[in-house]
Amino acid sequence: MALFWCQGTSLQKNDIYFMKNLFYYVLQIIANTVMIHMIGRMYCDLLRLWASITLFNLKIFFVSCSDLKRQVTGCYGIGDINMNLIGIDIGGTKCAVSLGCSDGQGNVRVLYKCQKRLTEKRAPELVLPELLEDVKYCISQSGEVPAAIGISCGGPLDSKRGLVLSPPNLIGWDNVPIVEYFQKATGLPTYLCNDANAGALAEWRMGAGRGTQNMVFMTFGTGLGAGLILNGQLYEGTSDSAGELGHIRLAEFGPVGYGKKGSFEGFCSGGGIAQLAQSYVMEQLQMGKSPAICPTMEDLPKLTAEKVCVAAREGDALAKTIIEKCGHMLGVGLSIVMDLLNPEKIVIGSVFTRARDLLWPAAAEVIAVETLMQTRDVCQVVPCGLTESVGDISALTVADYYWERHCSH
Repeated sequence: MALFWCQGTSLQKNDIYFMKNLFYYVLQIIANTVMIHMIGRMYCDLLRLWASITLFNLKIFFVSCSDLKRQVTGCYGIGDINMNLIGIDIGGTKCAVSLGCSDGQGNVRVLYKCQKRLTEKRAPELVLPELLEDVKYCISQSGEVPAAIGISCGGPLDSKRGLVLSPPNLIGWDNVPIVEYFQKATGLPTYLCNDANAGALAEWRMGAGRGTQNMVFMTFGTGLGAGLILNGQLYEGTSDSAGELGHIRLAEFGPVGYGKKGSFEGFCSGGGIAQLAQSYVMEQLQMGKSPAICPTMEDLPKLTAEKVCVAAREGDALAKTIIEKCGHMLGVGLSIVMDLLNPEKIVIGSVFTRARDLLWPAAAEVIAVETLMQTRDVCQVVPCGLTESVGDISALTVADYYWERHCSH
């Protein structure tokens, strides 16, 4: 540029010398800039290489620490991915063992499920060895030793001592030391939780209650039970009996549930709806009428909650009256729960999930009148979010939740 500018001009020798020096100076600046850029790139590459090596060594270090922690304490690190677990779901008619895994963030999934075993009218001495056989098979298929075993079972039970205490739907299961049985046979930490609490944990972590700090989960099946999530953790009570909402008396007279006429369970359960329907139908039959849902006395034992809900949905007047009564009493019970516990959500399963459209209008009317506005406005009543393999997911969640608490202490 400088030489081109000098052409056609009359310059003195000193001026030409000056311009040459200026030209060389500019070239030097350009060369230095290019060199600095190249060195800068090389330096950045060296920094990246150093960082990669350092991070790799850190990764090895933390993995080694995690492995050491597992060997010394048996605990997996917070956020460990694909930690394997065993779940045992024990119901009144059937039970099953499943192998699953946790992602370290509260989510579990079933990897393998064993065939269901029968529990109805079978003593624990017959059932437990079968379950243990399935547990050992799952361990053999795990690839790594599972972290823990979780057991979900109907109450009453004592989770702190690991005992099943004579559940009404498990005849002969009296003071069964089920935790000790599996812990001794496998060497794995084992945790016991009643099915309502297990369901609450599963719905809170993975289902309709996800993201809440205060949530009530209610079963609405053969019976009515509840699990309570309060201030971000499961609340079990002093004697493991928190959440027995089904025992609350809602009326002086009414269907019998939980050994008490007019109880929450009496009005709001599959068995309670059947009892309620039988009393309404009996009244019609004794007045010489023949209701469509049950035209004869011989048909009374065949009345079920499902049959009543189907008839109500089809427009049967008597069936609709029965379901409206159930919905009304559901509203009475939920109003007590809302004002007492002030939850963000009440998650209800089974019958409510399938018949919410029939039950909710009557329940909502009662809640609007009976509850405090500040509790009512912040609470949602929703059907459960987990429908498939809920028993297996609940049992695996028991293992995940209690193991996580064990490792955090």
